[in-house]
Amino acid sequence: MSCLGAIAVAALLTAPSTAGRHALSTVYGDAIGDAGDAPDVAWVTIRPVAGGLTVDVTLAGPTRLGPYGWILFAVDTDRDSYTGGGRGDELLLFLNGEGATFTRWTGGGFSPDFTHHDVKAALSGTDLTFVLSWADIGARSFNFSVASLRENADLAPGFGIAAYPRRRTARPRTHIAPSAPAPPRLNASASGKRNSR
Repeated sequence: MSCLGAIAVAALLTAPSTAGRHALSTVYGDAIGDAGDAPDVAWVTIRPVAGGLTVDVTLAGPTRLGPYGWILFAVDTDRDSYTGGGRGDELLLFLNGEGATFTRWTGGGFSPDFTHHDVKAALSGTDLTFVLSWADIGARSFNFSVASLRENADLAPGFGIAAYPRRRTARPRTHIAPSAPAPPRLNASASGKRNSR
């Protein structure tokens, strides 16, 4: 029996912890039904992996992009809207049904001609998944945005710009009112003497 117990404990200790992996994920929601004919982004999940980040853009329903449906993932690596293209983006990944192109802002436009790791993007029905390396991002914190396009467009998450890692908001301090002092207690002998007079 002790041998079986040892084997069970060893199996638990060597099994990968799914709870730990999910705890590291940061999920950003987006409104559903606001995309018109564009792919409708439901949420974006970013999870650290060895050497970089896995990004998963989840769509509200199965979508076939084809040549005219696009999903764009933009990264503002220095969080400065006055540098880069668009709203300050230094990196931009374009993806449609025919493939993905990873580009960098050069001052006059976005160009794929720069040294970078391969970005293997996969779209399986409702999920676009890819990995960006820390070396290509060049920062451990950044702003990002997602856009999907056809004739209409969907900006995500929310109004189209979010921070990674998510900025922590200060917790409001809770003021606890002091409790009222308890009324003084008279001992039985004192009250007895008072009543006897």
